[in-house]
Amino acid sequence: MTSQTSADSSSDDRAASDPRPLWPSMTKRYCGILEIIIRSAHAVACTKYLQRPPIGGTPSKSPTGAPGTAAPGENGCISNCGTDVITGHTPKNTYTIAYFEAYDWDRPCLRMAADQIDASKYTHAHFSFAVLTDDLSVSVDDTATQFQLFRTLTGIKKIVSIGGWAFSTDPATYKIFRSAFRGEVNRGKLIDNVVKFLTDNDLDGVDWDWEYPDEPDIPGIPPGTLDDQVGFYLFFQQLRKKMPEGKSISVTAPASYWYLQHFPIQGISLVVDYIVFMTYDLHGQWDYTNKYSSPGCGSYEQGLGNCLRSHVNLTETINALSRITKADVPSDMIVVGVSSYGRSFQMSEAGCWTEQCTYTGPESGAYKGRCTGTAGYISDFEINEILAHSPSAQTHLDPGSY
Repeated sequence: MTSQTSADSSSDDRAASDPRPLWPSMTKRYCGILEIIIRSAHAVACTKYLQRPPIGGTPSKSPTGAPGTAAPGENGCISNCGTDVITGHTPKNTYTIAYFEAYDWDRPCLRMAADQIDASKYTHAHFSFAVLTDDLSVSVDDTATQFQLFRTLTGIKKIVSIGGWAFSTDPATYKIFRSAFRGEVNRGKLIDNVVKFLTDNDLDGVDWDWEYPDEPDIPGIPPGTLDDQVGFYLFFQQLRKKMPEGKSISVTAPASYWYLQHFPIQGISLVVDYIVFMTYDLHGQWDYTNKYSSPGCGSYEQGLGNCLRSHVNLTETINALSRITKADVPSDMIVVGVSSYGRSFQMSEAGCWTEQCTYTGPESGAYKGRCTGTAGYISDFEINEILAHSPSAQTHLDPGSY
């Protein structure tokens, strides 16, 4: 996956000079928990801070709550309120980031050595993924050979990305992130281990990919808790203080509101260098039983969301950017993710060509790619190969659509 953005790496200066308390403006319930945990001078200002909506925030309501009215001196709104993308100043630096799948050597084809990354095309390379062990050490044991090749890269920022979907959601490992960020002792131990790993391996930074803190509904694991949000934010605060000069901190964030609402994203933005916004995987096989995932889908009344939808979508991406900038995250530190793969489906009816076409489920019935070997996931290389060699393959372009 390649990510491109305009990104500003001045988060240290901004965090130091910004008069706002260093935590996200979530809810008064959230604020109260921080008051209990931190009991610092900042907590006294918490309630007052929450009375001021973030930049581009939801317009206030009048005492009557009538549409189009507002509190004295404030703006009102009737519809589509606060949906503009709030843009900031021109960034000092622009980044082009490549996520390198270190486990690609396990495939029968479509493999690449880490030292073959073209440093002339990217400013940053994220090695994905390192994981955490039960004792909160950083481990690349499963991809050790690739990691040694990655270390030899020159002319590019070398970043280790910790986590990923599998590590975050596997029943055998999901608890590690939840415990790592909970409690001063665990956070401190993890920070020491991360800083040592970066220093020992001459890396330029660390990227955190927890999917997702306080998640409510990922199959196979219990829902997260509000402690995930609090601990994740406090971890970044503490990590920033311990990070060696010149080494960066970044975090990945989901583009869907369903999971983004549980991220303390505004607070985290004050202490990281950039945020990788996952504006891909907007739809997939997982939508099958979610009737809210595909507005206008004819199977809504059946409780299904299985209309064929692309996993990338310009309209949904703009809406996602509106959400994250509305949460007071500066636009100049957001890296917009671009995938190098697609999502595949088995159609319910061959020959269907409309937005009401559906796919089978709940498990994917799609053919597996010959290299990636996963139903429902297929690389750009495999897609192009099918188009080149399959006489029945067709492509269609609707110039007026997004």
